[in-house]
Amino acid sequence: MIRDSERAHIPFYIASSGRLCRPFNLKILSVALLRLWFCSIRGDKSSLNLSVKPGTSAHSKSLSRFVCLILLVTVLITGAAAAEEIRRGMVKAVHDGDTLVLVGRGTGRLTVRLYGIDAPETTKPDRPGQPYSGQARRVLMYKLLGREVTVRLREYDQYGRGVGVVLLDGRDINAEMVAEGQAWAYRRFLDGPYASTYIRLEEQARRLRRGLWRDSNPQPPWEFRQGRKR
Repeated sequence: MIRDSERAHIPFYIASSGRLCRPFNLKILSVALLRLWFCSIRGDKSSLNLSVKPGTSAHSKSLSRFVCLILLVTVLITGAAAAEEIRRGMVKAVHDGDTLVLVGRGTGRLTVRLYGIDAPETTKPDRPGQPYSGQARRVLMYKLLGREVTVRLREYDQYGRGVGVVLLDGRDINAEMVAEGQAWAYRRFLDGPYASTYIRLEEQARRLRRGLWRDSNPQPPWEFRQGRKR
């Protein structure tokens, strides 16, 4: 069993019996299979470093290509399915506009960072925060505190937090925070359908001057954090 403290150092996981475990590198395998597929179509034996016996039938070659394609599709589907782990529990605390604490049976106590969004930095004892940080935290508390939620975990970050999409009665709370102008779409870490949805919602919130977009040029949290390190 992998402890939460250990998961922070494992960059990607493969689903296994409902749990997450240490993986092989899907990107490398996918690239290798793609290369094998295209080289087989071209008949480029030197690139594949393969020796094909004279007289190999066209049927055999076609079968090899088909098997390679099936393997590639399987790897990609498995990788997509494995990228998420489902956790359920009650929200016991909200730290800021994009971080909460989940407690539940089989989940234990897990700090969850909302995937794909970045809310204004809150004030800390040793440093100031950003405008609208308190508002973002209050909005997330109002939505989730004491509520039973489902979290689609996509990974664990370097701090051991689960990073995922929070769902309340089927509603994507990450998306709602962006749509209401309480957070930015965190473009650097967005992928797949979430990217297009969250970016579109951010642009809509900006256009309608919702939440933090009431300011003409609010500073993104990642720039605020970078400036704080100087």
